[in-house]
Amino acid sequence: MRKPIKILLATFIFSIPLVGNSNQICTWENSSTWGQNLSCQNPNLAFGVCGSGKNKDCANGTVANQIYCCNEPITFSPKNPVTVTTTDYGKRISCPPNQVVTDFCGSGKNKDCSNNVVNSITCITVDSISLQEKTNTWYGTSEYGKQVFCPNSMIMTGVCGSGQKKDCLDGMVNEIQCTTYEIP
Repeated sequence: MRKPIKILLATFIFSIPLVGNSNQICTWENSSTWGQNLSCQNPNLAFGVCGSGKNKDCANGTVANQIYCCNEPITFSPKNPVTVTTTDYGKRISCPPNQVVTDFCGSGKNKDCSNNVVNSITCITVDSISLQEKTNTWYGTSEYGKQVFCPNSMIMTGVCGSGQKKDCLDGMVNEIQCTTYEIP
């Protein structure tokens, strides 16, 4: 009887994504409809997303989009908020240099975000985080409803989303840009 419990616990432990550092508390913010802006509230920053196509594919088919928010063991005042948008499916959008993602809006088969936009992100400057821009790397999934995370020690700085087709580069449904960061 104990052996199945150990296997179950081991499976649970390894299914938790490793992001940021071990002092973080992370949660998923869910959107029940397309075009709803999802926000990581201060002191949380974005480390991943899940996107759907024409159906609600995230969280076992119950939500349209998700953003993965983790708190950092720092105190900061968000500065210089910038919203980056695209009206094209499959177009990568990135934060300006030295900024990170806090908000995300994703569409389904229509342009569901405000002002007939497909995807949008809100980016901020966080003085207490040092970004290594040369490490910008895109990670993606070709499966609708699959959560995509930045690897450990990287933070989200961009996104690409699809509609009802796999519109991102190389047949990806969703992509996120991740950048290595340090807390000096």
